[in-house]
Order: sequence, then C-alpha cells, then structure tokens
Amino acid sequence: MRLTDVDALLDRHRERFRRVLEEIAAEEAGEDPFAFPLERFHALSEDDKAALVKRASIIARARVERELERRRAAWLIVVGDDVVAASPDPTILPSPEDVLRHGEPSGLVPYLFEAPLVEEMGHLRPSWTPASSQRPS
Repeated sequence: MRLTDVDALLDRHRERFRRVLEEIAAEEAGEDPFAFPLERFHALSEDDKAALVKRASIIARARVERELERRRAAWLIVVGDDVVAASPDPTILPSPEDVLRHGEPSGLVPYLFEAPLVEEMGHLRPSWTPASSQRPS
C-alpha cells in the first residue's frame, strides 16, 4: 500500500477514526463509568455526574447502537456489562428514580440510553439521559 493510499483511506474514513479516538480518549479520561459505584455517584456534583454519563455514552456508543437495533428498542438501561431493561416504546421512559433502582442490586451506576429520533438519524448517535441525583424515596 502506498502512502497516498493511506491518505485516501484516512480521508474516506475520517469520521470512523474520530469516533474510535473519542472512545479511546473517554476510556483513558478516568475510571470506568460502567464499574463506578452507585453510592459514589450519588455524592458527585451535578457537573461531575454529567461528565461521567457523557463518558459512558461515548465509550458504549457502538455497543448501545447495536443493542438498540438488535432489540428493536427505543431505549435501554445498562448496568455494568449488562442490559437490564429495554423497551420498544419511546413514549414511556423510566423515571430517573426507576433508572437508579436498576443499579441498586449491583451497586453500580445505571445508564439510560435512547435511540435517536427520526430527525436525528443522520447522526446515528444515541443520546444519553443522566440519572437524577435524587435518591429514590
């Protein structure tokens, strides 16, 4: 392969390389969000919670896209390495308290991921919804 071929590949696959590098940077930016203790999450500031959730969404982006498609789901909840809930109904999202309850058995932070809306399909990136900082009553 000639150097010009490599340059052409880089040009054609720029967005794919960008996503891979974003994922690597998010993984190296701190603790694994999918192994983060729920109790510590509750103690974080809102900004730190949002940063952790954003890192989780970047790290899990490819897996979440595959899981949403495979399950034909509108949303899913991931705790650790497991998808613990999913639904095809985009109109009924679990409350932040319900999402947090999914993390209690393992003591890990649960993450709610939503499929992109039809208007967002060009981006093909699931959005993330941070869990509430409020503890369930």
